[in-house]
Amino acid sequence: MRGCEALQELPNAVGQLSGLETLDLIACTALEELPPTVGQLTALCTLDLSRCHTLKELPAAIGQLSALQRLSLGWSRLEEEEEYSFAPDRGCSALTGLPAEIGQLAKLPALYLCECQALKQLPAEIGQLTTLQALYALGCSNLKQLPAEIGQLTALQTLQLPDHLRHLRTRNRRKKARKRNAAN
Repeated sequence: MRGCEALQELPNAVGQLSGLETLDLIACTALEELPPTVGQLTALCTLDLSRCHTLKELPAAIGQLSALQRLSLGWSRLEEEEEYSFAPDRGCSALTGLPAEIGQLAKLPALYLCECQALKQLPAEIGQLTTLQALYALGCSNLKQLPAEIGQLTALQTLQLPDHLRHLRTRNRRKKARKRNAAN
């Protein structure tokens, strides 16, 4: 369904697609919401909502996606790029927050939030993502702070934050270096 610019909503019947593994909604620029029935997609491994500019929120049912391994709400090609270049059209620019239920995504190794410019905060429940290895949040210009629970992400290897939160990146690098030194 990639690039369906006129698509404003998905039908509730999408929840009946029990074998669906990938839901690619990249550049569905008029998509305003996902139906709660999306939580019934128990085989879903990849949900890509990059460039869904009018998407304002995710349903709480997102936490029911027990097989989800890739959630992209913003530019997700960072792992292939040496340098990040700002491109404001790549994220879910209307998304202001994430539901607390995101903490239930037990298998999620990476969360892509790049250029979700309206994103103001991450829920404390993000600390429950114990398998999260990478959090990309570059270009999230309204993200003012990270919840203290971010420290519970013991598997986190990559943390990319907007420039105005650069001091947190530096602190995180020092913490990792101390852990490595303590292990040696």
